[in-house]
Parts: sequence; C-alpha cells; structure tokens
Amino acid sequence: MDQPTLFGPETTSSTPSPESSMSLGLSQPARQTIRSSLIVAATGLGKTVKMALLANHWAVGRVMMLSHRFELNQQALKTFENVCGEPVDLEQASYHADRYEKSRIVVASVQTLNSRRKGRLRMEKFDPDDFGLVMVDEAHRATAATYRRVFDHFSCNPDCKFVGVTATPDRLDGAGLGFVFESVACDYNIAWGIKHGWLVEPAQKFVRIDGLDLTQVRTVGGDLDEKQLARVVELEQNLHAMAAPIVDLAGTTKQAIVFTASVAQARRLAELIRDYSGHDSAICIDGSMSPQDPTRMAMIEDFRAGRYQFFVNCGVATEGFNCPDVD
Repeated sequence: MDQPTLFGPETTSSTPSPESSMSLGLSQPARQTIRSSLIVAATGLGKTVKMALLANHWAVGRVMMLSHRFELNQQALKTFENVCGEPVDLEQASYHADRYEKSRIVVASVQTLNSRRKGRLRMEKFDPDDFGLVMVDEAHRATAATYRRVFDHFSCNPDCKFVGVTATPDRLDGAGLGFVFESVACDYNIAWGIKHGWLVEPAQKFVRIDGLDLTQVRTVGGDLDEKQLARVVELEQNLHAMAAPIVDLAGTTKQAIVFTASVAQARRLAELIRDYSGHDSAICIDGSMSPQDPTRMAMIEDFRAGRYQFFVNCGVATEGFNCPDVD
C-alpha cells in the first residue's frame, strides 16, 4: 500500500512518520469510546519506541507493558527508561514490582502475572483502578487465555485502555484479533517502510545447494513440516553446503544472524561456521537455555558488542530481537 491504512471517522492524506501514528485515525470522541486498539508495524519500524512514546505522554494512571519473553521485557525496560527518563519496574519471575514503591511504568511477563503466589494470581497484586493503559508486545498472541485473563483483570477499571503492537496480525490458527482489539490505529507494512525511508530495501542473495531436496517434505498449515525438514537440513553434506557460503558472503566484517529449522542444525552449523571462518566467530543459542541464564545473556551481549560475527539460533532471535548493527 502507498500509505498506512487508518481506521476511524477521520483520516489524513498526508504521509505520517511512524512516531506520529498514535494520534491518527480516530476522532477525539472515538478515542474516548474505544477501549482497545491495535498498532500494526513491520519489523524495524520501532514498535517498542512507539510504546515508550505512548507511555511517556500517557497522563492518566499507571502504565503496564506485557510480553511473553524475558529478552523482550529487558529491551522494553531499557527503551522505556531512555525515552521516558524515569525508573521502570519489572514483574517477572523473581523480579517483583511495587516492592518498595510504585513506579508509574511496569513491564511484566504475561506468564508471571498468571502464576499463583500464596493461592492468588500475581496479577491481583495490581489494583486495576491504578492503571490507565495496558500495552501488549507481539500482540498477535493476545487471543491466548493467559492474555485474556490479564485483560479481564484490568478491564474492571472502565477507564483503562488497551493497545497492542505487532508486525504479524494474521494468525496461523485463524483466531481473530478482533476478539481482543476493537480497532486498528495504523498499518505500516514493509513496502511502506521502504518507500518512505524507514527501512532499507533488502538485497537478496541465493545459494543453490544441489543435495538439498525438499520435494518430499510435506506442508502443514501452509508451512513445511518441522520434523521432516529437520531430517533434511541436518544431513552433514547439506550443513557443509550451508556453512561455506554463509562465511563467504559475510566476509570478515559483516555481522550475521543465522536462523535454523532445528536445534541440532543450529549446533552443528555453528561448529562448521567456526571451522570455515578459522576462528571462534559464532555463538549458538536455542530454547534449551533459559532466557535468564547468565551464560545466554552474556553471549547475546557479546554478539551485540561485536565480539562474535555470527549468531546461530533456533527459535531465539525471532520475535522482538533488536540488534541494529547486524549487516
């Protein structure tokens, strides 16, 4: 699309920047009556910054941001504190908000809020009447029961508003986000971001691997079957055929993130990348390491600091991973 799709009785013909999108699409009366809205923005268009800016200008009650991953919450904490210039509290696992004093902004794990402590849900420690805004990162997950319970809790306050942000509003299971969000405030896709200079147009390079045959891998729900795909990509000759061009294309300076279809593929591919590059150039992280594992956290920070050239992962650097220096 040439311009963002704006929903509501008032629209604008000008081309807004992503930062200004909060004020568009709905008249003041509509904004007063609609309690929940979705912000759709492609990867790289600053969804966390949008939430931080909204929190910074929110004048009524406290603000809570929800996500489902430790890294997402850690990134949000830093961004919110930088943008808002105030301390932000964390409610996740062993971290407890409001322990000493009430911060205006709380970043929380949806799993933690749904956990029980001394017979009551941890979300119940927060008085809904204190909060004027609840925001959800990766909001395509918001149809899950865990999120709905959080929404139900804070909805007890009729003045509390809800905002979700996502790059992928279409769910594979067909569950509609319309059951959670009443409106879509804006929709910025990749093409729009490239056209208006917010995203760099991708330059694709293709490598043909003669021994990699996917014709016998069936599709499930429109995607390749994970188990069958893993058996093919984990073959040693195919792994060598991947590692060599990855190292060649990245050269000695370009930082790269490598996504794999299985844990076994990730671990072996990282070993081969080190072999082909001739030095300890790659880290490998998969879901077997806890997000709060100090080793995992240190590896990610080392990659962000440029001490490693390749970040090979299976299901880790997918949603919300932020590293602008990656080439």
